[in-house]
Amino acid sequence: MKPAEPQTASLSENIAAKRARRIETAPESFRKLLTQAMSGKCSPRTAIKAQCAECNGFDRQAIADCTAYACPLWHFRPFQKP
Repeated sequence: MKPAEPQTASLSENIAAKRARRIETAPESFRKLLTQAMSGKCSPRTAIKAQCAECNGFDRQAIADCTAYACPLWHFRPFQKP
């Protein structure tokens, strides 16, 4: 008798699990933003805000002062002074 092969999760299940872990490890104040962005049903602005927040360690001031000038989202980053 052959041992049973372990079942592997589908790609969508793997993605959902990774997204859930990322949301759980984010500060409480940013969890709603990440949830909206990862749902795929948000505005481009919300998705940019979530990406910038995660990239800069969820620090609003670091996002505003970001020096990643080569980033394609740099001109669109949130929390800048008008």
